[in-house]
Amino acid sequence: MTLNDLGSLGEFISGLAVVVTLVYLAIQIRHNTRAVRSSMHQDMVESTLRIAESVSDNADIGRIVLKAEEGYDDLTEEELIRFEAYAERVFSNFESVFYSYRNSMLEEDLWESWESSYLADISRVSMRRFWHEERPLHLRDYMDFIEQHYRAHPPK
Repeated sequence: MTLNDLGSLGEFISGLAVVVTLVYLAIQIRHNTRAVRSSMHQDMVESTLRIAESVSDNADIGRIVLKAEEGYDDLTEEELIRFEAYAERVFSNFESVFYSYRNSMLEEDLWESWESSYLADISRVSMRRFWHEERPLHLRDYMDFIEQHYRAHPPK
């Protein structure tokens, strides 16, 4: 075997090693992406559950949310502040889900599930009023998405 043959063999082996390394890295990236998506979904679930628990475990917040739906103008100043904090948490959580979907970190079927759940929640009269009166600051795309939803689905 000549020195030239050994050089060619070395090039072939190093090329093969590069291909094997790239395949290994692709597999690792795929596994990492799945783990990140799974963790992100778990965070979304936990965040949503914290909001639900704030209503179910705290009679005052639950009462305020119901009162806001029945008569937003009847809320006391303290109740209004607490309702606004609740509403902002809901809109912010939805924004996080929206952002994850828009950045391809959330699969279509999961997005559809989250979207329908949050849209039902923010479609209540009290949530609409909060959005239109307080004009909370969020990402422009998200704000446009909410406004488009409100235009397409006027209150009943």
